[in-house]
Amino acid sequence: MLEGHLRHATPFTDGADGFPRRRFSVAEVFAMLDQNVLSHDEKFELIEGEFFPMSPKRSTHELIKNYLNRALARQIDDGLFVGVENTLYLDDWTFVDPDLLLVPSALPSDQIKGPDVLLAVEVAVTTLRYDRDKKAPLYARHGVPLYWLIDGNSLETTVYSAPVNGAWTSVTVAASTDVLTVPALPGFQFRLADVR
Repeated sequence: MLEGHLRHATPFTDGADGFPRRRFSVAEVFAMLDQNVLSHDEKFELIEGEFFPMSPKRSTHELIKNYLNRALARQIDDGLFVGVENTLYLDDWTFVDPDLLLVPSALPSDQIKGPDVLLAVEVAVTTLRYDRDKKAPLYARHGVPLYWLIDGNSLETTVYSAPVNGAWTSVTVAASTDVLTVPALPGFQFRLADVR
């Protein structure tokens, strides 16, 4: 009992092998960047204090992201903003770089939290397991209301919505020919089958 309490109260997390790992805060990461302990060229996400290197983007990934970015940008007004790989700071131990974010433009980017995000999108060509098993639960825990996980190989989209108590209450799979919609953007429609 005491061991579990101490582990929770100190900056440690359990690794896959069950042994504790030292976890890092967002503030510590910024300090390491300022002191050149970490390179500004390194691409990684920090999830609950652990570093996760980001994979290089493939052409299919970029094509889908660019088409969707353009489609979203055509539908928004001045009150919304489409962020492309913008950093989302979910708490003191976590930041991620979703491929696309639909957020209110009035909020400074470093103050946007999960419930402020109208849509988070990840396009997965080589990272499907990571985006599904690690990031989908993370977005739910932080109250992101809508998350699309686009499989860049099959062109299927898993639509996660309506998180309650940190878990998704709706998970559906849309085929490439199905129309994707966003409640915050009435009239918006997008089909992956149209991406060429």
